[in-house]
Amino acid sequence: MNPMLNIAIKAIRSAGNFLIQKYVNYTKLDINNITKSSLAIANINRSMKLIIMQVIQKYYPNHIFIKNKYKLHFTKSNNTKWVINSLDGVDNFIRKFPHFSISIAAIVNGRSVISLIYDPIRNDLFSAVRGNGAQLNSFRIRSNSICKLENIVLALSLKSKLNNDIILYKKVLNKLINSHIDFRYTGSSSLDLAYLAAGKIDGYLQVGFNYFDFISNELLLIESGNILSDFIGKSDCLLFNNVICGNPRLLKELLILVKE
Repeated sequence: MNPMLNIAIKAIRSAGNFLIQKYVNYTKLDINNITKSSLAIANINRSMKLIIMQVIQKYYPNHIFIKNKYKLHFTKSNNTKWVINSLDGVDNFIRKFPHFSISIAAIVNGRSVISLIYDPIRNDLFSAVRGNGAQLNSFRIRSNSICKLENIVLALSLKSKLNNDIILYKKVLNKLINSHIDFRYTGSSSLDLAYLAAGKIDGYLQVGFNYFDFISNELLLIESGNILSDFIGKSDCLLFNNVICGNPRLLKELLILVKE
């Protein structure tokens, strides 16, 4: 196994163990007390990032950690950079709904070389190493080969509160309903994308896009046979406002539907 992948797995599992302890021991956070909930989640996120960083730095003291999107500059250098998305599915966690994840990625020369998404509730570990495919709990995974819109299952996400994005989301949603497409809104984009990589769902569509939150998922998608684009067919993730993912033939059909 790739040595750096081994260390990344150790780090993300350690963070997952911490998160499960918090999840089990916490009473349901007061969802009406935004300040209290936000503070609790911020502390949990901070602790998990520290756990991951400490494990990795023990073996790779010269590696760099990108802690927020404002420092996201993937220059082509030999320095390995790590991106940590410590808790995806915050609202689910607050409500004691058992569907959330941790994800990390290693970046070398401006490209992700390792991708990990961990579901600590189910103990499911999704991983990818560039050029070596994608795995779920050490078993090879691949996206579905379905190429028609009939009977597909699509995961959806709305990541923006801007009025134009909400209007666009409603339009897309109406098109999906009129096309009799089955869809899910789970509250954890990282797990949605991991399920897409494993063939548990067929596609993914998101309105309102933040590449920083997507980095740890991108390689897993590519290595499992998926491609991604924005709603007009462009493939440069850094320029995306919205994103569609799926196998190449299905993505083509989804783009036709969205652009109608």
